Amino acid sequence: MSLTPPTVSTSAAERTLLQAIDPKGPPPLDHYLQMVDALVQWQQVPLTGEAPRYDAAMVEAELALFPQWYIAGHRQRVLVSSDRKVLDGAFAALLAQHLACPLVPVHHAFSPDGLPFPLVAPKPERTLLGPVGYDIACLTRAPFVQWEEDFCLDVTVRYWERARKAGLPVDHDFGAFYRSVEWLGLQRHLMLAGDFARRTLEGCGPHFLAETPRLVAYMVATCQRYRELQPLLRLIEQLEGFAAPTAFSFGRI
Repeated sequence: MSLTPPTVSTSAAERTLLQAIDPKGPPPLDHYLQMVDALVQWQQVPLTGEAPRYDAAMVEAELALFPQWYIAGHRQRVLVSSDRKVLDGAFAALLAQHLACPLVPVHHAFSPDGLPFPLVAPKPERTLLGPVGYDIACLTRAPFVQWEEDFCLDVTVRYWERARKAGLPVDHDFGAFYRSVEWLGLQRHLMLAGDFARRTLEGCGPHFLAETPRLVAYMVATCQRYRELQPLLRLIEQLEGFAAPTAFSFGRI
């Protein structure tokens, strides 16, 4: 079935979802569900030509930003062999999860700070063929605004329900799907932490690194829930100089 991507009026394109919401107010469920509906519609559009893949090489390059720029550059820590082993193991697990996901059109930056509101029409040149679940992770776990985890879970469930109804290749078991969303989100947050450190160290301003506590909160929350990610959690705790409380759950920062 061929669908037409959502269109964006000139006035809507002048502001982003981030600008349309009050980060200190109640969670804007209606706004987010408009984005969810647009995402599900767009992900059903057949890609024309040979769309670039969000492949292993791209994931590895993104993850490499974390040790290079965040750990070595920002934290000025030299990784010992045991640290490197922890990172290599975590990165391999995240890559395996990424590559195991069914493929759909992926915007790669489906985040409130970059989405026109109220409707979204990602530009074709930004479209990748990548894992289903990546864009909903971008939407609900953004670096510049953060909601209570219950709200993010609610939005993800609603996306999953709509995606299933539309025939998108999401796992029939929501628990399995949510695990993949969390791991894809962790992959993205490691990349963003490295990228934000790089931008700051290259003179783009300190506001990027000011967002890293939010990214760290996302990382900790995900790592605490999965046994395979416990070594990475310990390394993050050492880098940040704290021990995360048991059953940590991200909230507003």
